[in-house]
Amino acid sequence: MSTIHRAANDDSKGRRCIFHWSMYTNAFSENGCILVRHKDNGTFERVLVDNKSGLVALSEQTIDSLIVSGQHQADLFELGPGEQTSPTRLDLPERYYRVLKAGESYSLVFPGAEIGMWAWGSIQDNVGLEMKAGTLLPSGLRSRPRAKKGQSQPQLIMPGGALLTFTAVAEEVAWPERAARESQVGFVAANTEEQRWRMMQQAAARRKAESPAPLAPSDRIPGAPMFSASLRCPPTLRGRGYFDVEIVIKYEGIERSGDQPVTFHWLSLVSAQQPGGFQIYRRRRGDAPGGSSAESGTWESCELEETSAGFMIVDEPDISVRVGQHKHFTSLRPGETWTTTQTLSGDDAELPRDMAPGDVFRCTFEEAAVDWWDWGIMEDHAETVVKLPCYEAGNVTEPSDNGGRPKLVVSSAKPVEFAIIE
Repeated sequence: MSTIHRAANDDSKGRRCIFHWSMYTNAFSENGCILVRHKDNGTFERVLVDNKSGLVALSEQTIDSLIVSGQHQADLFELGPGEQTSPTRLDLPERYYRVLKAGESYSLVFPGAEIGMWAWGSIQDNVGLEMKAGTLLPSGLRSRPRAKKGQSQPQLIMPGGALLTFTAVAEEVAWPERAARESQVGFVAANTEEQRWRMMQQAAARRKAESPAPLAPSDRIPGAPMFSASLRCPPTLRGRGYFDVEIVIKYEGIERSGDQPVTFHWLSLVSAQQPGGFQIYRRRRGDAPGGSSAESGTWESCELEETSAGFMIVDEPDISVRVGQHKHFTSLRPGETWTTTQTLSGDDAELPRDMAPGDVFRCTFEEAAVDWWDWGIMEDHAETVVKLPCYEAGNVTEPSDNGGRPKLVVSSAKPVEFAIIE
């Protein structure tokens, strides 16, 4: 992150000022940040960064003049005494990564630079002003331009000395697609994809750690309802059309006795709080079919990308709802099924933007537990009250133990797959 601070006492008149400064270019151009390595003996060694050979060149600051418009203009800042700019995220360019060695400590040191274009006053005060950077001199500095008629422009220097110290590390588990994706989309885009992949792997590991061990038929609690799951979807998706996967929940009956109907909170089976439930994985085009699970290395965990904008209030008190009248509850009799759909491509969500023809997606439904259930049909629970989070699309908060009834577990479904076609 890069932030520019202005001293509190640099102008006796307390005037504001505006200036043009490219955070990224000034940090990482040939005359930008110096990379130094920390040596074992406590000294430092400058590391030469190749700014030219075989890499995409950074654009140098070529703007020699700028007319202040009063509207948003990239790299044009305004500061008063003691103020600072908002933090700007700067991603380290590829050229720096090429010279880093895992386990070594480094510092990035900003050497200082001249601000070529600036003026006293606010942006609104200077609307219509043409700021000029002056002529580049052999010394590397610029001649002093005139900001306004009759006024000379003093030199403005961004002082050096700011530094960032870090240690280079290598990820323990390499991303299998790193080399292929970097050659196809470039270093920066591959970094973004790898970061997304690692986040998905971490999320999958958390879900796996939180998931209870699967229950064998002999382990099921006598008297508890038995539910099973199955999945259905078309075998192919062309382009980015609408695409749904059906999740079918079947009430198989009651272990060892009875045929009573059951009312349950179906949303808990597909909510984000569910450690099991619906999951999706991807095998990229060109990968050889190999394993049958995400752990085999062939399949990578995949998360949908939200496309709708909005917000959700989550910190209000829990609300009381009547089970028999709420849309997130339903009832089944033995042998009946209940179906919901998981939209993978539509108005509010879509598959990863980098998917391509030949990619294959696998959908699974892993063993999941219902957070609340009770005997009877919906009409029997017209006056049964439970509490949900204020946003409703979450697990039942009260009663937290499902009233002491045995756990209702939905068994895993057979995976389904679909391919992306042109």
